[in-house]
Amino acid sequence: MALQNQILEEESVVGIAVSDGYIRINTIHDDGQYVHISLHGYASATASQEQKNPLYFKECITQSSTLSGNGTLKAICYNYLKTLEEFSTSSDV
Repeated sequence: MALQNQILEEESVVGIAVSDGYIRINTIHDDGQYVHISLHGYASATASQEQKNPLYFKECITQSSTLSGNGTLKAICYNYLKTLEEFSTSSDV
């Protein structure tokens, strides 16, 4: 499970833009009050599977009470991410 989304040049740690980047949740930490979602972005799913270095890092934090839905915490977090403006046009991959 991951999101396909554009990675902008200024967001990339190597200074390149990727039109269909592969963004996956690296870690989730729920401390009971806040959920911390750590994202890693890659040029492609293959780059992620081959454990290449990520091109993009992002930390999203939300209150635990704002997350709802069915499924695993990971699936709920992916659905939450798609409600954020920067991921609103993302597709599931």
